[in-house]
Amino acid sequence: MVIVAHSQGGYLMHRVLSPTADRRHPKVRRFIGVGSGLKPINLLKTFDNSRIGPGLWGLVFLVPGWLWGLGPWTWQPLGWLVQTVLRQLCLALQVTVTPSATLGDPHLTELRREAIAAELHRALTAAPSLRLDLAHGAAIVVSLALAFLLGRLIHAALQARPPYPLDLDHHHRRIEWREYSSPHDMVGRMLAPALPDNVEQPWIAPVGQPLSDHTLYFHRTGSLPRRLAADLLGDLGLEPEAADWDQAVTRLDKVRRQQGTRRRTLQGLLIGTFATLLAAPRLFDGPSILLAYLHAWLPLALLLLVLTVLFSLLAHRSAGRAARRFTASLSGDTPSRRTRWRVRIVPLGPRLLPTVATATGGLVAVYGTVRFFLTARQYGDTHVWQGYPLLFPVGIGLLLVACASAAGYPVRARWYGAIAVLGSMALYSAPAPSAMGAPWELRPEGTLLGALAMCLVLGLIGSLHARLRAVDLTAQV
Repeated sequence: MVIVAHSQGGYLMHRVLSPTADRRHPKVRRFIGVGSGLKPINLLKTFDNSRIGPGLWGLVFLVPGWLWGLGPWTWQPLGWLVQTVLRQLCLALQVTVTPSATLGDPHLTELRREAIAAELHRALTAAPSLRLDLAHGAAIVVSLALAFLLGRLIHAALQARPPYPLDLDHHHRRIEWREYSSPHDMVGRMLAPALPDNVEQPWIAPVGQPLSDHTLYFHRTGSLPRRLAADLLGDLGLEPEAADWDQAVTRLDKVRRQQGTRRRTLQGLLIGTFATLLAAPRLFDGPSILLAYLHAWLPLALLLLVLTVLFSLLAHRSAGRAARRFTASLSGDTPSRRTRWRVRIVPLGPRLLPTVATATGGLVAVYGTVRFFLTARQYGDTHVWQGYPLLFPVGIGLLLVACASAAGYPVRARWYGAIAVLGSMALYSAPAPSAMGAPWELRPEGTLLGALAMCLVLGLIGSLHARLRAVDLTAQV
């Protein structure tokens, strides 16, 4: 008898198979938990005690006191530090939109030196104090004392009521016990309490969405049904076929895990990059990180929703292609080009140059867009270079390429070509009347576009080298 138990069924079947149960069930030879609720339910039952529950809630309610008491040492200096870095970065990027003919002007050099000195003086005078006053110190002391007291009470209650044992004594009883889960499934992927050695298996290639990862373990495109099929072949006595099938499934699952890690890395980088861009204006005006992100809550929520839906669809499509690739590889067929599944990942070393170059260019382009926009609002559109709106899509494109390069994607040259076309359109836009003259010396956009062109070329060279170093993982399936 083989038992496959999903979610809450993992806990229920563990109780049934427990050595302390009334019946020993000698016919059971394999117990497979999938996204098992064994850990969370067991933890909840352990803490289901009139002495443990209030203690845990007390520790939860102490968290605000901890955060407020440690504020002068943690999040308050962090906000000041972020604002200082943004202002210094703003001063450093001003060089990219300064006409190259005026870079050696002593008067402008002196003004820039005075601006840097004034910014450093402002940062030093506005630096938060790292000293704790009486109120913050009292909050920390009271929180420590209460946490220590509640911890002793919880420890005494746990000693009086030991947790439910997780060991099934499966080796002695000749029961094979395996637990499968995905990294997004919090039900089956909890770190504690620990299960016996060699029970928890490497996580299954996920879709990347918590609800899907918990409910689609047995989907036709997943690797778990194929893993169970390998077990079935072994149970039928077809050992060579079972070994070949199991090796093929292992290779497929390994590639899908690496592809899922790359996809989640890209999603996290995109969220972090654009969340920082949305919060940067508010952070520049005030040092409160919390208020900066609360001010941008609506675009951040839309960004999270769009990226979650997009990457879930991409993951489902990739899973379908991987399943067809697996079937074709076992049957000897050649998949069509339209349904071909290919995973190429760039190693860490070759990612550095394209990531740094394109990220720098993206920041320069976004900053130039903001600076020209503010100048146009102050002096009018007729006195500002007319091509500055094209800098924004150029900057967004470079930041997208930087995130993809950092995640390990082999970026194609056509991305750089599209960005170069936008930059060329911006280059041939009408200059401001006051900036007419030598095209490359007296136009402030000349220096900026030159810096962007350098970043673009370096990124293209790095990406071409990275594509040559990319590892084709699907060739191993």
